[in-house]
Amino acid sequence: QKILDPEKCNLAGGCRRLLRTNLNIVFLTYIVMSFFDIVVPVAWLKFQTWWEYRGMRLTGRVPRDHSFLEQQAKMKSYRGDDSTADYLQIVFLLYFLCMFSMVSP
Repeated sequence: QKILDPEKCNLAGGCRRLLRTNLNIVFLTYIVMSFFDIVVPVAWLKFQTWWEYRGMRLTGRVPRDHSFLEQQAKMKSYRGDDSTADYLQIVFLLYFLCMFSMVSP
């Protein structure tokens, strides 16, 4: 099998080491982006709740805790596209694990 860029492989210490380094970068990026997929909706919900409580305090009303249904109503909608994206995140991670686990376990 021909190597597409032999100089780059030699600089990295071999093609296997280059592949391992690139996979570790992809895994790290994937983990960071997954973390943001979790944190952003929670932060948005907290911000909306805080903003509503602030508005109530400014008008002189006493804020009260939201019920579970009220919290769900304030969350971003979870559509079919979101469900598909969540499923694909799991499938892609499994794909990388199956395809490249012998290089970077």
